[in-house]
Amino acid sequence: MGLFDRFRTAREPIQQEKFEPSRQQKNHHQRFLAAQNSNLLYGWDTQPRHIDEYLRRDLRVMRARAREQARNNDYVRRFMSMCENNVVGHTGISVHSMVRQLRDSRKLDQAANEALDSYWNDYQEGYCDVGGCMNFVDIERLFVRSMSYEGEFIYVEHEGPKGYFIELIDPEQLDTDLNRPNGANVIRLGIEYNPRGVAVRYYFNRVNHYGEYVRGNHRVLPASIVKHRFIVEWIHQNRGIPWINTALYRLKMLAGYEDAAITAARAGAETVGYYTTKTGDEEFGVTDEDIEIEDTEPGSKIKLPPGVDFKAHDPTYPHEQFDDFMKRALRGIGSGLGAQYESLSNDREGVNYSSIRQGELEARETWKLMQKFVIDGLVRPVRERVIYLGLLRGDIKIGRTPLSRGFEEYRPAYYQGRRWDWVDPLKEHTANEKALAARTTSISQIIRDSGRDPDDVFNEISAERKKLEALDILPSEKSNTVTEVVSDDDEEGDKKTNS
Repeated sequence: MGLFDRFRTAREPIQQEKFEPSRQQKNHHQRFLAAQNSNLLYGWDTQPRHIDEYLRRDLRVMRARAREQARNNDYVRRFMSMCENNVVGHTGISVHSMVRQLRDSRKLDQAANEALDSYWNDYQEGYCDVGGCMNFVDIERLFVRSMSYEGEFIYVEHEGPKGYFIELIDPEQLDTDLNRPNGANVIRLGIEYNPRGVAVRYYFNRVNHYGEYVRGNHRVLPASIVKHRFIVEWIHQNRGIPWINTALYRLKMLAGYEDAAITAARAGAETVGYYTTKTGDEEFGVTDEDIEIEDTEPGSKIKLPPGVDFKAHDPTYPHEQFDDFMKRALRGIGSGLGAQYESLSNDREGVNYSSIRQGELEARETWKLMQKFVIDGLVRPVRERVIYLGLLRGDIKIGRTPLSRGFEEYRPAYYQGRRWDWVDPLKEHTANEKALAARTTSISQIIRDSGRDPDDVFNEISAERKKLEALDILPSEKSNTVTEVVSDDDEEGDKKTNS
């Protein structure tokens, strides 16, 4: 090769080897990121399983930990109290019969409705459990409380000459460890199913005289009298999951952190300082008696022995970031529980009307969903059974005449959960007035939203007016006014009143 050839070769670009990704690298970019495996994702599930397989292994442990937190954790207690107050309230779910007249189906049969409601109210105010200790509102509250940390509620129906009674069953009695075939049927998590997947029997562990559950010694009950209630979150799910399950781990860790912080703060507050000696001072006769700590008065001075020094103790707890950390952790716990942070922690600092109203609207929708679950799972089936048996025995009467129509005629009813007042009722009242003027709502709907029955309110108003007229007391008639908020640019001011 000549000099010119070598020079031309030197000026030509260097041919780099083309990079070819491996098959594994190609697949890495073609797959879903959530399906990748790496050291950071070690332990993450890679095989989907039936939900009952998880419950078979973890339900008892999860329930035990939920019960422990329900006994000892303040925030769990607060959540259970919120569920009871917002779902059931102090009066329970109210029921109003909606039976129609035979002659005119557009009108309500007032006499029959009053007889049915009176019979149901008498039942729920009396003791309706087999032990004679709880009325029906107490059972409603226990239903909601148990669902929060148990995830399921079980009761057995008992019918006899004295009426209809409920036997409450601890969900832990339903044998989770009983899983085996039983002829053509199969027993899964203590419940026996036929080939169509319909529950036919329940296997409950008996209780010995110590109050302990004896496993293997079963009380077998037919599914026709056992009512097993839980929220179905997965297809083919056969047992309930505690409502607080996703927050349990964080609740336990946060309780440990808070306990450690309080312990450190207390130890720091009780410890003023330490006495120290230099190396070798023990040889000069400095004893424990010479450095005894005594109670002192303000302004007093203490003379230390030779060779003894005092080192003050300055604790760092409560840490300046303690509050921020607690708030962040409680917000995550509130998300898992479906509860507002402000209500769960009783911390309403910096909350204005608009933000708390928006949060309350979302929270109240959650409470309404829970109310519907209580109505469909407990109140409606019990009420219908009580009314059915009362009609059979002829105990429901108008005067002295028993109701004679069929059960289906007397079955319709309106179930009303508790409702809530607003922080600023004047604004809500003004909004209701505007909605009535615009024909977007009705007076009856506004009354229902307040938690009362429109017919009761109308009858009360009518009776009150008649009583005032009889006593020659005329209420003052005032024109209804609607306050309308206008823009700041209005020359007449920020508000004007339309009569």
